[in-house]
Amino acid sequence: MTSSHPLHEKIFKMKRKDKQMGRFDKYKTNVAKKQGQEDIQAGVAKEIELMKNQDQYNLQFIKITKLIKSPFNKFDEYKESKAGKWKEIKDSIKEYGILNPLKVILNDQGLYEVLGGWNRTQMIKELIDEGNTKFLDGVPCYVLTNISEIDQQIISEIDNTGEGHTEPQEVRGSIARLAILYQQKNEQNGTNKSIVKQISQDTGLGERQVQRYNSINKKMIPELQSYFDNKQITVENGSKIADLDEEGQKFILNLLEQSDSNKKISADEIKIAKEQSKNLQEKYEKELQAKEELAKKLEEQTSVLSVLEDEKKKLQEQNKQALEEKDREIKNVLLKIEEREVELKSKLEQERE
Repeated sequence: MTSSHPLHEKIFKMKRKDKQMGRFDKYKTNVAKKQGQEDIQAGVAKEIELMKNQDQYNLQFIKITKLIKSPFNKFDEYKESKAGKWKEIKDSIKEYGILNPLKVILNDQGLYEVLGGWNRTQMIKELIDEGNTKFLDGVPCYVLTNISEIDQQIISEIDNTGEGHTEPQEVRGSIARLAILYQQKNEQNGTNKSIVKQISQDTGLGERQVQRYNSINKKMIPELQSYFDNKQITVENGSKIADLDEEGQKFILNLLEQSDSNKKISADEIKIAKEQSKNLQEKYEKELQAKEELAKKLEEQTSVLSVLEDEKKKLQEQNKQALEEKDREIKNVLLKIEEREVELKSKLEQERE
């Protein structure tokens, strides 16, 4: 991590140390070929001694009975499905010891909660039960202090992702959880650091690879995520599929559903899905354009009809006014006729008298 916080600097240094230990792991194999097993043991002992002398890593050797699983370590115990891989790691621990120290914190009960390396802790317990004396004096651990709960979860995710949890669904799940944790950390600290960059730095995955996993997590439909987890879709192809619209993804899903369980999606099939999706999109856009044009015509006709209705109302109003005027004129004429009749009657009566 590229932060001035003491914790980040410490973890960053530990990560560099872990990489050195990884290179040393390759070195010991070459030594075995050239000089035999005794030289490997000597090389491991020398490396452990160097680690002991580097206080900035706060390396301590802790009794196995003092190690417990951290509540933030959500990873399951090592599974039978990975029996071969776990046996290989256990055999390596039995022969060479722990080259990458566990990550722990001291709790209020005086016990050390294992954030990273719980599977190896279990293996060490088994080795001790089997009579191995290598770890009776303690297990090499980095003891971390003054770290938040979010940082504890981040450390657990990062460390355990590299400890046998490398299946596609495991990496995908871990990156999804790390993305949430780093978002929470940004909000907590009032920062806006690149989540992709931080995950890349911490896990060792390239930024491009992290982006691919993010795309699969966020944009791929759940049905296809299951096929990805089953290794029928690669990370590279998965990110391309995730960029397809829903119709394109359903095309890929249909291919997988109609094939055997070993079917893997090829780049050509993704191109076909993309082309089909493009054709459907063009068809949709044409239909949408036709609907918009029809709606526009209807709107124009409605507008014309509205004008005609207004004119009709005006004419009706004008006719009404004209009729009312004529009616008044007729009434006036009738009134005058009545008045004339009265006048004539009066004259006739006067003449008779």
